[in-house]
Amino acid sequence: MRATIKDVAKRANCSITAVSFAFNGKADKISEETLHHIQTAAKDLDYRPNKLAAGLATGQSRTIGLIIPDNRNPFFGTILNYVEDYADKAGFRVISGNTGDCIAKDLEYIDALLSYCTAGLVIVRSNSGSSEEQERLLNRIRHLSIPTVAIDRRIVGSDIPTFVVDNRLGGYLATEHLLKLGHRRIGCYSGPLYALSAQMRLEGYKNALEEYGVPFCEELVFEGNYQISSDDAPSRFFFERGVTAVFAHNDMQAYGLYRYAQAYGQRIPQNLSIVGFDDLDFSTILTPTLTSIRYPLETLTKDAVQHLINLIGNGGKEGNATEHYTKYAPELVVRQSVQRLNG
Repeated sequence: MRATIKDVAKRANCSITAVSFAFNGKADKISEETLHHIQTAAKDLDYRPNKLAAGLATGQSRTIGLIIPDNRNPFFGTILNYVEDYADKAGFRVISGNTGDCIAKDLEYIDALLSYCTAGLVIVRSNSGSSEEQERLLNRIRHLSIPTVAIDRRIVGSDIPTFVVDNRLGGYLATEHLLKLGHRRIGCYSGPLYALSAQMRLEGYKNALEEYGVPFCEELVFEGNYQISSDDAPSRFFFERGVTAVFAHNDMQAYGLYRYAQAYGQRIPQNLSIVGFDDLDFSTILTPTLTSIRYPLETLTKDAVQHLINLIGNGGKEGNATEHYTKYAPELVVRQSVQRLNG
C-alpha cells in the first residue's frame, strides 16, 4: 500500500502540516531538524507526494497543459518535446491532449486540464470547425482563469500571447527560390485554405509570382490538408498540368509527392522540383534530400513556454490582458530536390 502523508508525519513524529510544508515549497516554515526527520521518514517509507491532490488543495499545480491538433504529424510531436523540455527545466510537468484537429476536442481538453488545476496552458488550436464552434473556442479562451499562450496558430479575436512563424514570408521564399532557378510553371500544394497559415503561405506564393512577372493561375493550386495524401490525386493533379515545380505547404504533403514519384517512375528533381515547409528531420534523409522552409520551432517554443511561466509567476490571469504577438522569420534550407532550368 502506498504511504500517505499521515504515515510520514507519524514516522517523523511531527504534524501533517509540517510534512505538507516540506513537500510544497514551504520548508522555510519548519526547522532544519524537523525537515531532516521528514525527509528520512519519506525515504524509509518510499513516500511520493501526490501532486494532483496538492494542486486540488491549493487551486494550482506545477503542471502545464498542452493541446495539439495532430500527434501523427512529427511537427506537433516536436512541439510536445520542446514544451516538455523547457517546462521540465523550470520545474513544471506537462499534460498533453491530441484533438485530431477538432475544435470540439479543444474545448473538451481545456475543461479537462482546468479540472487538474493546471497552472497554465499552451494551445495549438484546431483549424477545422464550424463558425459556431470557433466562436465558442474564442469565448472560452477569453474567459480562461489561467495564463494561456498560443503557438503556431492565432486565435483571431483573442489577445492571448501568440508565437507564430511569418507564413507569408515562408511562402514567398519557397516560391522565389524556384523562380530564381528558372521555373515559371509552379504548382502550389496548399494546406486547408480555411486555415490562416495556409492562406498566408498562398499569399507569399502569389507575391513572389507577381514580383517575377508570372501570372497567378488558380488551376495550379491543389488544396490539401497538411497530411500525406491517402491517394495519388495531388501528384496526378500536378503532373497532368505540366508543372516543373511544386511549393508544398508542409513537408508531410511533399512526402506524398515523393511517394507517388517513386511508385510511378518519376524522378525528383528531374521530372518535378519540390520545396516543402517546416524542415522536419525526415527531410534530411529522403533521396534526394528535400529543400524546405525551416520553421524556427525550438526558439519559438522556448520563448512561448518561458513567457507562460513568467505569467504564472506574476500572478496568472491578469497576464492575459496584455496583447503579445511574436512573429518569427523562417529560413530557406537548400538541398537536392530542386533542379535549375535556366542553365
